[in-house]
Amino acid sequence: QYAVFRSVADGYKACPLAYGLKAFNLGACGRIIPVTIASPQTINLSAYATLNDERSVYVTLINKEHGEHARAANVNLHSASGSFRAVQIIYLKSSTAGAAATFGETLGDAEISTAGDFAGKWTSLPALENAVPADVWKVKLSPASAAVIKFTLDCQADMSGSR
Repeated sequence: QYAVFRSVADGYKACPLAYGLKAFNLGACGRIIPVTIASPQTINLSAYATLNDERSVYVTLINKEHGEHARAANVNLHSASGSFRAVQIIYLKSSTAGAAATFGETLGDAEISTAGDFAGKWTSLPALENAVPADVWKVKLSPASAAVIKFTLDCQADMSGSR
């Protein structure tokens, strides 16, 4: 049950674990930087952030809520430094079986092919209009799902105050 791939007639079928590994591969670019989660209600959510040499920040969010009373996570991402020229997101979703899914996973609305190819797509994530403070992005994560958000900094941006 915990295999990354299983053999099929025309190659290998990516199991759910393969999608999690691929998502971390996309978001684990560079050195780890601090990230803070603040919420008035307790939700089973994890967040990780990295900064790469090209000065892009990657935030990985994982909603580990599952089961009958699982809740979606409504996440507001705030930037202390601003100056982003692009923000993109890629979602890891499971089938309707949620955390117990054994098939139907997608990353960037694509499956990993039996040949191991991946054609998932990043999509633009616009900042909320008229947000106070400025530079706020809203992400909604269904139970048993994840997302990787890529913040591409302007060349002049200073990361000293990022969160």
